Amino acid sequence: MPLHIIPSGVDPLMVLGDAVRILLSGKETDSGLTLIQITSPVGCGVPWHVHANEDETFHIIKGSVEFSLPGKTIIANAGEMVFAPRNIAHAYRVVGSEPATFNVTVTPGGLDEMFTRLATLPNPPDFGKVAAICDEFGIQFLKDPNA
Repeated sequence: MPLHIIPSGVDPLMVLGDAVRILLSGKETDSGLTLIQITSPVGCGVPWHVHANEDETFHIIKGSVEFSLPGKTIIANAGEMVFAPRNIAHAYRVVGSEPATFNVTVTPGGLDEMFTRLATLPNPPDFGKVAAICDEFGIQFLKDPNA
């Protein structure tokens, strides 16, 4: 079914300090994709992790996001994109002087359910609970290879 989405009209979930808008859920796309929009303050991000089931495409709308990938670091600015395929470890954090807003297309869909569950955790959440929820969705947190 065709949909018309206005991101500003979607109420955000507060997930680990980020405002996360689920623009398209896996259910709405028959598991084809999930599209989320994240607004994150400077310094926030996700530590080294790997997805067993999904590819992620990040499209930076505002601000700058530093991506750590095997063997390199990339700073993506507004208008730029980064593709993080499944089974390849990565991390990211917002850098610069302003919050960043970026869309993340996740294929296949369904990871929106993880964000919905993470939003129910108290702030600050227990990292063990965060890791347990992520593990149910095939996401494993890893030691920073640069530490």
